[in-house]
Amino acid sequence: MSNEIKDRETTPASRRCATPELSNMIELLARDAQALSEPTLGDIRAALLEPHILWSGEGELLYAQDQTALVIELDELIERYGTQAWARDFVERKRA
Repeated sequence: MSNEIKDRETTPASRRCATPELSNMIELLARDAQALSEPTLGDIRAALLEPHILWSGEGELLYAQDQTALVIELDELIERYGTQAWARDFVERKRA
């Protein structure tokens, strides 16, 4: 088993959460990903880099600097967990 896979399996989900902004974007893009039943971090990164208008989870236009910040955060997660890590594992858990 590679170190990357072992690290992903042993890292508690609570330490793997993305920021609320990236978490919202993952949820939005995962809902819109028609062909992808289970998007990975790499899939989310590719979607963020596509040349189209993106909207935040609050329904506001996502500006270029905000998009860049999300890509940088994704790059850090990808570096640690790999492009094939399931995006859902990084979504902030909503408390009831």
